[in-house]
Amino acid sequence: MCFTVDYILFIQADVDVHENPNEVQATKYVSEDQLKTMFKDDSLLFTPWFKLICQSMLFEWWEHLGDGLDKYKGETAIRRMLELPQALPDAD
Repeated sequence: MCFTVDYILFIQADVDVHENPNEVQATKYVSEDQLKTMFKDDSLLFTPWFKLICQSMLFEWWEHLGDGLDKYKGETAIRRMLELPQALPDAD
């Protein structure tokens, strides 16, 4: 059995992205709705773990960026994501 540990960092700032070409094929700044639309495009490929994170946590966190993420600070739980959701929420 294989396990992967992934970290998510939220920051609201102007940053320069210097991705590792061995790890990242491409980067793009998108809105929440744009990302949801991108998930519906079968020509685009996403890792299963990224879709799991989006479905289970990312879109919720995204909704709270403007009013703060304080309730998520200091979280110590390890989230075990074992199956991919069948569908992502529709873009409104």
